[in-house]
Amino acid sequence: MLASSTADESRRDVEDAGFGDGNYGFTLNLSRDVNDGLNHELEITVELPGGMLEVLTKVQCVFADIVAPPSQPVESPLPRSNSEAVTKLQNASQVDRARSRYLEQALLSALARVDELEQRERQISAHRDRLSDELTMFKRDTERQVQIQSQAPFVYQNKDHLEIWTDTLSATARRDRWLTVLSSLGIEGGLFGLFPHDGVGDGLTIMIVGSGGIGDALYLSAVVRALGVMFPQANLFLGHANSKIKEIFKNNPFVTDAISLDYKAMTTLLATVHSLDIFDLVVDVRYVVNYTMPPKSRAPLDFVRQASYRAAEWQRYIRYRWPHLNNAFSNEVTARGMSKYDIMGYTGNIEVDRYSELDFFVNQCDEPLIQDLLGKRYITIHHGADKKMSDGNGIQTKNLPNSTWGLICGLLRQANYTVVQLGEEHEHLVSGVDVDLRGKLDLNGAAYVLKHADVHIDTEGGLVHMARAMHTVSVVAFGPTPAPFFGYPQNENIEATICNNCWWLANDWSSRCVRGNETNECMTSHSAERIVDTALRLIQPLRSLSLVQSDAKLDSLRDTWRRSSGNGGVVIASLQSVDDIRKHLPLPPRTSLYVPVEIFNDVRGNLADECDIRPHGGLYIPRNSDSLDWVAIHADSLADDLWPTIEEALRCVKDPGQVHIVLPPDTNWREQAVGALEAAQDRAIGLRYYFTVSEDTMGKKNSKKGDNSVILTFRPQQ
Repeated sequence: MLASSTADESRRDVEDAGFGDGNYGFTLNLSRDVNDGLNHELEITVELPGGMLEVLTKVQCVFADIVAPPSQPVESPLPRSNSEAVTKLQNASQVDRARSRYLEQALLSALARVDELEQRERQISAHRDRLSDELTMFKRDTERQVQIQSQAPFVYQNKDHLEIWTDTLSATARRDRWLTVLSSLGIEGGLFGLFPHDGVGDGLTIMIVGSGGIGDALYLSAVVRALGVMFPQANLFLGHANSKIKEIFKNNPFVTDAISLDYKAMTTLLATVHSLDIFDLVVDVRYVVNYTMPPKSRAPLDFVRQASYRAAEWQRYIRYRWPHLNNAFSNEVTARGMSKYDIMGYTGNIEVDRYSELDFFVNQCDEPLIQDLLGKRYITIHHGADKKMSDGNGIQTKNLPNSTWGLICGLLRQANYTVVQLGEEHEHLVSGVDVDLRGKLDLNGAAYVLKHADVHIDTEGGLVHMARAMHTVSVVAFGPTPAPFFGYPQNENIEATICNNCWWLANDWSSRCVRGNETNECMTSHSAERIVDTALRLIQPLRSLSLVQSDAKLDSLRDTWRRSSGNGGVVIASLQSVDDIRKHLPLPPRTSLYVPVEIFNDVRGNLADECDIRPHGGLYIPRNSDSLDWVAIHADSLADDLWPTIEEALRCVKDPGQVHIVLPPDTNWREQAVGALEAAQDRAIGLRYYFTVSEDTMGKKNSKKGDNSVILTFRPQQ
């Protein structure tokens, strides 16, 4: 660069020469080599407030003889002679040509710039249209979610972009897409029987999704039953990360099928579920229940809207870094006087609370390993935890020390109780146990042993949930996990007093004390004596019961029900009893009809509008202990396989209460009862009741025709 200057001069000579108004003149102080009076080409760049002006065209230095150096006065532009005038005219002509060339090039440059700006505008306009389309699609999807998730009312749009996309595919194409995804994930079973519903039909299809261990899978049964009762014609499917999910819900009549998938496969499946009209409702359970509605959903909008209104304020805990905010979440739940089950029922808009039963329909277990328990009263213990969240030794911070467990076993044996240890094979063996069943039973076997235990001792974990499902009371020692959130009111929940409730304050809370201690003070603070004293206090004394024939005036099923006031249950123990029950409907107020799981759905389809129908599994009646005033069991005979059902009925009734057994007329009940009692007690484990057959019957067998029945009653012996 030869020189620079600021255009702040008023140059009259420049104005007279025809260049602007002369107010923005400038002087360049060039070197002497350039200031030689000859013509030169200069390239001038002008810097404007908005940026640099592009380089101007080359200009001849035609003013060199009239533009004097700054130190000299400007000479008069008037010609001194004719030759000089001619020269100036020639120079002026050159200036005009140079000016024309400059203007032409400036115009071309301006037009090129206009073309560039127009092209850029077209690009911006196209990008804006794309963003507008994306925003429109996002808005449609958001409106649907707002309708579900937010508190503000809005107008429901019948079709969002997913439904519009779904409409572009035929039902066959949607079905093929569904089957392709199932095949790619290796899924088998009932899901292959589903077909796009196209928004028509009555029966809903519901997918319930959860994660975690056995306990986390088991507590979903409360949600399953609530939704199954609310939507009796629905097909319910379960997806869970735990491999035991199918075994847990194998006999559950509310569940059509259950599958186990890892996180990646579950994500792929749910993406397809949310894009096709296969399901009507997706239920994501993370303590808080969240509903989403796939395209063409037939789920009742008011139900979903109400639930989502309730769940909206809890989304900040479960939608961000789940489950790392669980500590703050559980603290807020318990501060409002709720437990884990209360918040599930509240946010799901379903009948679930801390008193809800958990369903596991256990079957008779004839495993030889449990023969040592025949005729004995025993207590079960469990020392272990989920392998995925344990330390290298298979122990979690919420487990009691081995030394404490050894003291517990010693004290229980001193009290003449058999100690049975349940759990997985990798868990520590407790010193002093009588029967070691770790890793030797399936879930059904473990549930069967738990069901007949007098009490279960454990730390917070999966077998506590199973014991709750079996209606066996537990003594639970709590530490890192909060008792008010996880504890069942039916149990004795012992909280650590030194330190507690530190779960999810650190990512490794389950394997290392968050305070950095080598030992977990919360669990070492528990007293073995206190735990055993609490367990022995909970054990119920052996109840001696006699089987007698009731008053002959009770000659019909309806009379039996009417004479029994309060909360009651009518248990059908045989298929033939269904027709007998149908003739005597309706049931009394506050009475439920319990039907075998094998025929539950058929009977419910016929009688759902006439009475409250619930399933039972013979060994399992889904009713809390001591919650009924009476139970009437309707059976064909006093076969020995009826006695587990009788024992379950005795568990459900209050003390004092009555269990009636209604048999067909002319049943040789005394002979059957003696034989069945002997057979049942010979193979019984965990004796809770001692049955006898009374020699003195109350009344005579009724000989009238019609709906007469032999009605027997269990009563405490005097």
